[in-house]
Amino acid sequence: MLHPDVPPGGIALDQYFPPEKVSGMREYLKDFSRFSGIDDMIFPERMPNTLLALAVTEFAREKGKLHQFRKLAMDAYWRSDLDLEAKTVLGAIAENAGLEPMKAVSATEDEDYLHRVKMMNHEAWQNGITGIPTFIIGESRIVGCQPFEVLEEAVNKANGKE
Repeated sequence: MLHPDVPPGGIALDQYFPPEKVSGMREYLKDFSRFSGIDDMIFPERMPNTLLALAVTEFAREKGKLHQFRKLAMDAYWRSDLDLEAKTVLGAIAENAGLEPMKAVSATEDEDYLHRVKMMNHEAWQNGITGIPTFIIGESRIVGCQPFEVLEEAVNKANGKE
């Protein structure tokens, strides 16, 4: 979840979403992850503020290590329930991605990286992107982890096959 706008320390999911929706989301994502071959997904109780993690992600992008850092950060959150707001966690992820951990963590206090993240978030909201992933297929905007059939239907509709 990419939420640099969430307050530091995160927010309980049932404060961000209606409690009945959280339960359904949790079950859906666990089933979806199992279908995708991921049997050990953890569904954290809190949505973290991702501003610092995203700043380090921008640093990793510059150093040619975006994909390595992103995968390790996702695993840390979704499989190990690690705190993506903790600089020690971000440093360890950066090091495992092949980055100099101290330099990577310094991105969390660098106004250039922080500004980039804030501008990307602003641009996403201006374009109606409210969740990750978002697929824009023709006139359809599909938000979140959706079954293949939903994407297929949007592609068929965009191609005039419906």
